[in-house]
Amino acid sequence: VHHRPLCDAIAKAARVPVRHTSAIGIPIEAREAACMAVLAMLDADDDFVRAQGVYGLANASVVTPELGEKILTMIADTDDVALQKVGVWAVSRSGMPNAAGKLAHLAVELPNPEVGRRVVENLAAMRSGNAHRAMASVMADSTSPAVRAKAAMVLGSSGRGSEAALDALIDTAIHDVDPSVRSAALRAMGSSSSPARRAALRKLSQTASSASVRAQAAQQLERAEMRLGDRTEVARRFASTNKS
Repeated sequence: VHHRPLCDAIAKAARVPVRHTSAIGIPIEAREAACMAVLAMLDADDDFVRAQGVYGLANASVVTPELGEKILTMIADTDDVALQKVGVWAVSRSGMPNAAGKLAHLAVELPNPEVGRRVVENLAAMRSGNAHRAMASVMADSTSPAVRAKAAMVLGSSGRGSEAALDALIDTAIHDVDPSVRSAALRAMGSSSSPARRAALRKLSQTASSASVRAQAAQQLERAEMRLGDRTEVARRFASTNKS
């Protein structure tokens, strides 16, 4: 009975007719019966069954904010990586308030870097300023160098045009204690040939206290300017061809 309000919300979100095949592929006569069956999977003792239930709901795009909260608790209370990863995906599709911030908190708190990297990937898919800020917080606060490096690279590509994302990458390139993370932040900055990125790399190549950071910044700046020059040359040739 306690699932019925959630079933009503899911039915409204999905706009599914009464006779339908459920999200997990089991033909069921009544929509409410299908909903109750899938939601009951979330309360199972078996993590595999719970993961299947979460996947079914997320795949049908019917994870409500209330369900998102339930799944967040589930992720935090289990050590099952498969359940945690599918739960992260489900929460990212839930539309719940501050989903990005809550996922970032999980990435920092959970010990498995595989889950942290999955959080970063799903934050990128959310394509929002909140998601960029959440990635920056993961990059700053995660204890895993692998997760911080992943956050840097993804933020570099998904946060193009964002001044806040660039500031976070600069801070990581200068201050992160792990050389691989500093290198990832510099490569992320060099993934774009925008004036702001090139200016930041030029400044780092001249003023960073670390000789390694200065050298890598200069290298990434050179690559960015080479790409820019290649595009300029292609555009020039294209314009010349059109004129002729």
